[in-house]
This record gives sequence, C-alpha cells and structure tokens, in this order.
Amino acid sequence: MSAASNRNKVGWDFIAPAMAFLAVFIALPTVLGIGLSFFRMDGIGPTAFAGSDNYRRLAGDHVAWLSLENTLIYVLMTLPVGLALALGIALALHQKWLAS
Repeated sequence: MSAASNRNKVGWDFIAPAMAFLAVFIALPTVLGIGLSFFRMDGIGPTAFAGSDNYRRLAGDHVAWLSLENTLIYVLMTLPVGLALALGIALALHQKWLAS
C-alpha cells in the first residue's frame, strides 16, 4: 500500500463518523419525510396514497402562504442583525487590546 492511499484511508476514517451522522439524522429523515408527504394519514386510521393532492391543497391554503410570508419577514429582519452582531464581536476580539 502506497503512502498516498494510506493517507486517503486515514482521511476517510476521520470523515466516516460525520458522514454517518448526516446520513442517519439528515438524509434519511428528509427522504422519509418527502415520501410520507405523498400519503394521507391522520395517525389513527388507515394510510392512503394521496399523490400530489397534499401539495395542491397546500398551494391553495391561505394560512400556509401567511406562514411563509411571516417566516420570510422574520428571516429578513433577524439575519442581518445577527450577522452584524457576530461580525462586530469577531472584530472586537481581533483587536490587539483584547487579544493580548
């Protein structure tokens, strides 16, 4: 085994736990959630395939659009403030009088 391939194996060994975490806690629930969104279920009765009917009902729901609008307003108001605050703190910590 060459030195380059040994380094590659070590790199894959280091990244394997993070990839497993992403697969189990991000990718798998996302795929399952998308798959379940095509079914009609209430948690008690039988599950039935709904196709894209759930998405059609969602597109016509006023409350869903209001929720999306409120979320966008919240993000547009809080994201710049949070970024500016984080940048200000980072710049203050970078000054020599705080770093010494």
